[in-house]
Order: sequence, then C-alpha cells, then structure tokens
Amino acid sequence: MLTVSAAYRTELGATAPSIAPAGDVLFYFTNETEPAQGGRLTLKRVNLDGTQREQICVVDGVLPGAPGPFSRPYPLSTVSSDGQRVAISGFLGDGSAADAPWGLLVFDVPSGRVELILQGSTWCNVHPQYCRSKESSASHDLLVQENHGNECDASGAVYEVDRR
Repeated sequence: MLTVSAAYRTELGATAPSIAPAGDVLFYFTNETEPAQGGRLTLKRVNLDGTQREQICVVDGVLPGAPGPFSRPYPLSTVSSDGQRVAISGFLGDGSAADAPWGLLVFDVPSGRVELILQGSTWCNVHPQYCRSKESSASHDLLVQENHGNECDASGAVYEVDRR
C-alpha cells in the first residue's frame, strides 16, 4: 500500500496535497516559485497507488488581473466535491511594496485552465475549503478566511496578524 506522503513527496517542491472526494486520486502542486520573482507552480495528480501521474496545469507568468507573479503557495489545497476544481492561495506581490495582495486561484481540472478569483492584502491566510455538498450548485462554493490587520514585507513574509 502506497501512503499519501509517498504518492507526492517523490518530487522536489511538492506541496499542498488534497485527496479527491472519491478517495482514489491525490492532487498536489510542485512549487518552483520565488517570492516576488515568480517561477513555475504546477498542478499535478496521481492515483493513490502511484500510477498515472500527470501534469494538469502550469502557472509560469503573471495571471490576468494580478499585480505580480504567484509565489508562497499555501501548504494545503482543496478539491471541489465533484472533483473538477482545485483551489490554492498564495502571494501576488512583485517585490516593490509591502502589504501587496494575496490571491486565491481556482484550477479547472478538465480544461487545465486557472482563474484568479480573489485578491487583496487581507487574504494572506485564506484556508480555502470547498463545500462538500454533492449538489452541483453548491460544488463551486468556497469557504475562505480573511485576515484584517495583517502586514507583510515586499516579499510576502507575514510579520503581523491581528489576533483580536
């Protein structure tokens, strides 16, 4: 039996694992980004038995509407209840200013497309979680956390989170 850890930790930069609702597939990202510089963030999937590893999408530039390249991915992702979308959050700053925005990306698994659906300086710790409902209208719903009062440097390193 292959463990979840072994299914994705065989690649350098593997992060943000998420099990598909059917329990047979692991989605994960390989992170080759640097804060404020960008790089490559790749969404992959692999069967839990270690077979059929495949690349779904690569983000290697500034996304439409973003002020800078994606970096500092949150270490967990989330999969929609229908298994068709994967969401992850991260830093969107270009290194020129403190308190740059963070954003939430949604990857469409069948098409391999990605969309930036949320951004702002108060989204540094989003903790995205898809609704677990099997109803198609609810399968797109995402629960997120907003952090008012957080501060970060120009590279996205958070040094203050309001703990009220």
